[in-house]
Amino acid sequence: MGLLILGTLLPMVAFSGAMLVWMHRQTRAATERGLLDTARAVAVAVDREHSGTIAALKVLATSEHLRSGNLTAFHRVAREAVATQPSWQNVVLYTPAARPLVNTLLPMGAPVPAVANQEPVERAVRTRVAAVSDLFVGRLTNRPLISIVIPVDEEGTPRYALGAVVTREALLELIQQQQLPPDWLITLTDRTGTIIARTREGETKDGMRVYEAFSQSAVSGWRVAIAAPVSIVDASLRDQLMWLVIVGTFFALLGMVIAGMIGRRMAQPILSLSAAAAQLAKGEPFAAPQKTSVAEVNTVMQAMEAASRERRGIEARTAAALEASLDSIVTIDHRGEITEFNPAAERTFGYRRAEVLGREMAALLIPPALRDQHREDLARYLATGHGPVIGQRLESTAIHADGTEFPIELAITRLPSDGPPMFTGFIRDITHQKRAQEALRESEASFRLLFSSNPHSMWVYDVTTLYFLEVNDAAVAHYGYSREEFLRMRLSDIRPPEDVPQLKEVVKSLAEGAAVQEVRRHEGRWRHRLKDGRVRDVDIVSHAIDFAGRRAVLVVASDVTELTQTQDALAKYAERLDILHEIDRAIVAAKSPVEVAETVLRRLRELLGVPRAIVNVFDFATGEAEWLAAAGRHRIHLGPGVRFPLALMGDVDALRRGELQVIDVASLPRSPEAEALLASDVHVYMVVPMIAGGELIGGLSFGGATGQFPPEQVSIAREAAAQLAIAITQARLYERVKQHAAELEQRVEERTLALRAANEQLQQEIAERRRAEEEADRANRAKSDFLSRMSHELRTPLNGILGFAQLLEMESLPADQEESVTHILKAGRHLLGLINEVLDISRIEAGRLQLSLEPVPVGETLRGAVDLVRPLAAQRDIELVAEVADDHRHVLADRQRLQQVVLNLLSNAVKYNRTRGAVAVSCEERSGGRLRMLVTDTGHGISPDKIERLFTPFDRLGAEGAGIEGTGLGLVLSKHLVEVMGGTMDVTSQVGVGSTFAVEFPLTAAPADALKLPAASPTVQAERGEGRMVVLYIEDNVSNLRLVEQVLGRRPQTTLLSAMQGQLGLDLAREHRPDLILLDLHLPDVPGDEVLRRLREGPQTRGIPVVILSADATPGQVERLLAAGAQAYLTKPLDVRQLLALVDQRMSQKRG
Repeated sequence: MGLLILGTLLPMVAFSGAMLVWMHRQTRAATERGLLDTARAVAVAVDREHSGTIAALKVLATSEHLRSGNLTAFHRVAREAVATQPSWQNVVLYTPAARPLVNTLLPMGAPVPAVANQEPVERAVRTRVAAVSDLFVGRLTNRPLISIVIPVDEEGTPRYALGAVVTREALLELIQQQQLPPDWLITLTDRTGTIIARTREGETKDGMRVYEAFSQSAVSGWRVAIAAPVSIVDASLRDQLMWLVIVGTFFALLGMVIAGMIGRRMAQPILSLSAAAAQLAKGEPFAAPQKTSVAEVNTVMQAMEAASRERRGIEARTAAALEASLDSIVTIDHRGEITEFNPAAERTFGYRRAEVLGREMAALLIPPALRDQHREDLARYLATGHGPVIGQRLESTAIHADGTEFPIELAITRLPSDGPPMFTGFIRDITHQKRAQEALRESEASFRLLFSSNPHSMWVYDVTTLYFLEVNDAAVAHYGYSREEFLRMRLSDIRPPEDVPQLKEVVKSLAEGAAVQEVRRHEGRWRHRLKDGRVRDVDIVSHAIDFAGRRAVLVVASDVTELTQTQDALAKYAERLDILHEIDRAIVAAKSPVEVAETVLRRLRELLGVPRAIVNVFDFATGEAEWLAAAGRHRIHLGPGVRFPLALMGDVDALRRGELQVIDVASLPRSPEAEALLASDVHVYMVVPMIAGGELIGGLSFGGATGQFPPEQVSIAREAAAQLAIAITQARLYERVKQHAAELEQRVEERTLALRAANEQLQQEIAERRRAEEEADRANRAKSDFLSRMSHELRTPLNGILGFAQLLEMESLPADQEESVTHILKAGRHLLGLINEVLDISRIEAGRLQLSLEPVPVGETLRGAVDLVRPLAAQRDIELVAEVADDHRHVLADRQRLQQVVLNLLSNAVKYNRTRGAVAVSCEERSGGRLRMLVTDTGHGISPDKIERLFTPFDRLGAEGAGIEGTGLGLVLSKHLVEVMGGTMDVTSQVGVGSTFAVEFPLTAAPADALKLPAASPTVQAERGEGRMVVLYIEDNVSNLRLVEQVLGRRPQTTLLSAMQGQLGLDLAREHRPDLILLDLHLPDVPGDEVLRRLREGPQTRGIPVVILSADATPGQVERLLAAGAQAYLTKPLDVRQLLALVDQRMSQKRG
């Protein structure tokens, strides 16, 4: 009997428990779906509330008073707008800098205090999109508020920002309107997590297990959270389970006594109970069987009936949330039959809920043309678990009850279920949106007319795929791709790979702006890659637009490569000169080695663009190197004291030879020094030797995370290291002189009493002091020698600047660009003149100026100088008289330098003369076979106390305040030149009358006729024939190559070959036998003079004319190379017209 009771009771208890577990899961799933749908519905309601405010602000922003600047009238209109918006507290008009102009809480004209929260104003102005603030407390009302701000543009530029201040009560009322069970809690928080509103103030679910659902506002980024306590949802099921256990236990014990009777009477009730449970499992209404005399069966029936009631309550609450949704929500089962149809769907489709439940959705809501596709997609999903639309947001077409079709936006998701799958679709009618898009498409026809004929490169691309949608003719011509090629490409295809991530960020911001119907604009400078591989700098302006129904961006592009290159070259060159001048000032100021190093490093590290740079001096006696100074992004140490093994500097013998060392930190032995370098993000560093007087004294080291050291960076480091070596050497010598002087003074003081006995020692010390002073003088001459050697380094960059500027000058340019090119040429030539004067003075002081003394015709030289100055004199209406017409005498001088001196005197006589004054040039012979040349003016004269200052460098006697251009070096240089040529210069002046400058040189006999340069080899001319002229340019500087390439581009019949190494140039010359060779002297492998020697020795190349192009303009160098076989010597910066004239001459020789 016991087994009978157990056999009867255990299946019933197990069945009831399984039913309770199944009902618990169904209840929880239904609750979670209801919570999620409700959270989405509340988020949509909040977005609609914000969108309504934004739309009202946009209408207000179109006010004529705002466009005309009548803020008083706008204040009145804004107050009227506030009165029509119940949720608005006030309206505020801001400047783009977030300064309030109008506040409707205050009367017009009253001071408007700063706003409590400027962030949404700044965000709206920056992004050109409406911005919603987080919760803040207003300064005037001391109430919690929200600010919604939109930008107000005028012709694409932000003029104002317009904001509405919304009270929190409006949002609280919106949430409390939601029809929810009393146990549920809705919370709305801003982006910082601050609670804006909730359904029951002061109540939280902290520490309580809850079912939760979240949704985020697309407009404001706020978060909607809904929570339902687990204890309340599951309470009834737990009670029923407990009751079942108690009752089952009781009846099990009782059944042991009355087993037979209970066994018979329980069979039928259990079958009825099983049938009722099956109905409940199917989701059908629970039909309780008739009560029996078996208490256990009755208890189970009551528990199942209570669970059924609880389920119906949950389903009712879920239905209430669905009814509150503003979007249509339709749920179907795996057969495609409608199981849920909310009120919004009734309004959208025109059916009542009762009409559609249980009917196939495809037959009712999908147009006939799409029904078969829908059924196929559903069948495929049921078979494979994959479908093309699940989880996607897409546009489609639906059909109304009256048979009309209309466009919709659709999102489909699968509902969680243990049984057959069910699907819910969220549907929105987008008829009005489509009409607006159609109107936009109609306007695109007009847009295309402006687009295709625009002279600037323009295109349209899709923000999602980045594919080009349209390009104009200017873009096709400039970038080299055909229109068909463009339309198969993405925007990223014309960008360098390293720029693509930044491109995607910009496109993303434009796409987000377009998504909320806000016009987004982007301006900037990018790099574009043409079809031929060239990379160009381009200024672009982008606008987000709708194009053929797709979100797209319109781009207007202007190529600014040449402008960028010119600006960058000027900026880098100015920065380099500035650092070199700073080192020079440290040299002149005789600063200590540490001061010199620290002064240079502060600027040099930034110019090199590296994380760390160090100046080291070497102690070969100890085998160590010592920091003079170090500079980095994170300051570690400045000044001396840190010593480390000399091995960290690489191959010292190679450094002595002037070779660079590149060292990988990972290859160094583990040491504190290596760890410190890695901590400073230095993984590879370069050591540049500092050599002074042929002696290695230290090294300039710099590095970073990679081993990339561009040629420009290395060139800057070499210049700085060379100058630092001279500066540190001079500083050491100066310190040594000071130390010797101090020691000498101490010795003199100590031995004054023993003067008679220490006389010989004193004489020796005086001699040592003189030797120290001589050392200091030698160091000063070394400085001048360094400046003299800088001719090549200073003039080479100017070659590119003045060369390309001359090319631009030959072009037909707009007036503003022509003026800019004129300014570049004027400034560059002025800088070239200044560099020439400084270098000439330095050469004279260093004794390095090379002169070619020869008989120079006086009359020809003076007449040439007068002719050059005559236009300047005519501008100021100054009479220029030259009494040298028949002078055939000759003086012993350097022809070029003599003309330079006379030109300086004549130009000064004109510049510092009175308007409508006079200048006279004359000659007179003196005793002793000397000729005196005089330049007399009728200027203001010079007082005796200022005449002594005439030949002081950079002293212009106050003329800098008179607006007259000059450097203060001209007369100084002229006097030095005259004296080194064996002549004299003097001046006499009378205030109010004028001045006379005179130079005197020894007379000499007239020379024989000069030999002319040889013409090109007739053999070469014969071999070349009448074909195209081939020019070979051997040069390692890319900028100079590009310049000559563009210059020769003006002679279409000329072909240019280029070689960046001397050996390659020799090979090309032997192979192609060009008509003309242009040769630079500073080449990386073979010196230029060696290349010239090999060309002259080779039987195949000795007849080819060679023209030297170099920045080294010293006369001795010119004469040496002309004597070695060069046909001509052109100095940099290159005179473009002179080079073209030489090419034309060679072309004429070839044709002849």
